[in-house]
Formats: sequence, C-alpha cells, structure tokens
Amino acid sequence: RLPAKEQDDKPILSSCLTHNYRFMLEHILTANSWAKHVIVLEEDLLLAPDALDFFRLGAEAMEDDDSIFCVSGYNDNGFESNTQDAKNIFRGEHFMALGWMISRADHKLVSQLYHPDVVWDVPFARVMMELGKECIFPEVPRTKHVGDRTQRSALTTSAASQQLWFDLMNLQ
Repeated sequence: RLPAKEQDDKPILSSCLTHNYRFMLEHILTANSWAKHVIVLEEDLLLAPDALDFFRLGAEAMEDDDSIFCVSGYNDNGFESNTQDAKNIFRGEHFMALGWMISRADHKLVSQLYHPDVVWDVPFARVMMELGKECIFPEVPRTKHVGDRTQRSALTTSAASQQLWFDLMNLQ
C-alpha cells in the first residue's frame, strides 16, 4: 500500500513513481528471465536513429566492465553548442534517467533499497555512490525529452519552459 497524505488520503506522487518503477522493472526482469539488461524509455522521448545500437554497445561494455552501473542515452549538457562528436562517450557519477539501461545484477542491488517514502531514483544513485560505479553516456544525446506537448505542466516546470529548454538539446 502506498503512503497517503493525511489531508486527502491520496498517495504521494513520489511514492507512486517509486512503486511504478519497482513494479515495471521487477515484472520485466521476472517475465524475461533470459534478459541481462533492461532499457527504460519514457513515452515523451525521441530516439536518435542509432539509439538502440548505442544501448547494444553499452550492454557489451557493461559485460566487460563491472564499474559501469548504467548506460544513458541522455546527456545533461547535450546542447548543440556543447556537442560535436557523436562518437564520444563519457563516464560520470550521475544517474541520468532520460532513456537508460541497467543490468539485472545491478537492479537486484537497487531493488533492496526501494522504499515508498524515497523518490524512485535515489536507490539507483545510492548504489552507484556506495559501489563507486559510473554511468556511461554520449556526448551527443541519443534520446531527447520532448515533454508534454499538450501544455500541461510537469511536476516542477511548465510545459512552455520544458519545450524551450529541451528544444535546445542536440539529437542526431
């Protein structure tokens, strides 16, 4: 059962997200026992033509290097003015959640830390930090967040500001 706010008895948004991500990842990995990795894509992402190739190569890198926790198709600084070489890949200590992949083994570590009072991505960041793992991500993003084009506001920003911000992102 999800925790509720006292005044209106509705679940807290972060609890719903945590519950949904936990359910989704555990369901996918249970239903597909052969899968070594899972790619998570939100409905408001555009993919570059080579995005799936990028994730495939990232999965190979994860198999060869235990210090890689995740592969993200996103780059927080992937603006056109900051990106030049689509072949460059970086490593970082930041979990970027706009189109990402995690291994079954690392998700098992994360799943032990899920809690309804904790925002969904905190366990991912905690495992990365505690184990000294990193995420690999491209210089030129392979995913682009287009936001909600229906003009509804997101949790922390308006639809108009999302569109203005994310339209500046490079995607090849």
